[in-house]
Amino acid sequence: MRSVKKSNEQSLGDAIRSFLKQHELTGKLAEAEVVAAWSKVLGPAIDRRTVSIRLDKTGRIYVELTSASLRNELSMQRTRLAEALNETIGREIVKDIILV
Repeated sequence: MRSVKKSNEQSLGDAIRSFLKQHELTGKLAEAEVVAAWSKVLGPAIDRRTVSIRLDKTGRIYVELTSASLRNELSMQRTRLAEALNETIGREIVKDIILV
């Protein structure tokens, strides 16, 4: 027996993306992905010194750190860190990193 595909059917992934967009959750999901990637890429020592991470709509993340020396050290690696975060996430979300 042949199955007839209805024209209003969509993939599960498309349905989830549509739901997230309708409920304005795509930004929060992306932010959660960035926070998880930050922990994985930078490890527990730096994660403990990270106060907060916020993602804006342009792909810029704002990372608040407890240490000025750590902030200075990481600022020299911003491009490499953004690439590593995006690679870990599996898509390009992070365009720039602002350390505060």
